[in-house]
Amino acid sequence: MQDRLSLYFFEQLKPFIGSKNLEIGSGIGNISSYFVSEGKNITLSEINPEYRKILTQRFDKSEIVSIDLNNKNFAQDYAKLKNYFDLVYAFNVIEHIEDDFLALRIINFLTNKDGHIVILVPAYSFLFNHFDKILGHFRRYTKNQLIKSFPNETINIKAYYLNFLGIFAWYLFGKILKRKTINESNMKLYNIIMPIVKFFDFIFLNKIGLSTIAINKKI
Repeated sequence: MQDRLSLYFFEQLKPFIGSKNLEIGSGIGNISSYFVSEGKNITLSEINPEYRKILTQRFDKSEIVSIDLNNKNFAQDYAKLKNYFDLVYAFNVIEHIEDDFLALRIINFLTNKDGHIVILVPAYSFLFNHFDKILGHFRRYTKNQLIKSFPNETINIKAYYLNFLGIFAWYLFGKILKRKTINESNMKLYNIIMPIVKFFDFIFLNKIGLSTIAINKKI
């Protein structure tokens, strides 16, 4: 079955895709696969060696690198990639980094002038629960909090929320039922109802959602 949530995320990136694109925290490549299927260049980045093995098998024609957003020596260690990419995006990554300002400085360092940075993170501190702790999240963000985390060398193009219906699932399973995980059957159901999820985002004009997304341009 097609991963409709990853496709939904990819759709947010499409207007900003350039000739050189970088995904930070690729995981097993669910979003990157849509770049490949549409013939777009994509460099994948993953610090987990097990995930890198999977990526190497899935994306034998794409470059796969390791970029650590905790690396304080990034200017030296990633010198060859300075101002290199037209688009750098990180989805559900920055919330795992204690120093998110450092993480965004590294991403900015990798992005060329007039290039775009797209960041997606969990929304709203009131939704923070044991799911976040299990996943290693340091925080959740409002739209304004995310915008303020970007370096001054960028300007915000737009910021909005995604996945309104996901708020209820996250609150139910994480706050009320206190589940340790969301099982596969729940994820399959959510995948099936993605058209409804997108419809509600449209109805509510992306004013509220489980995720916060910001698109900034490097100046």
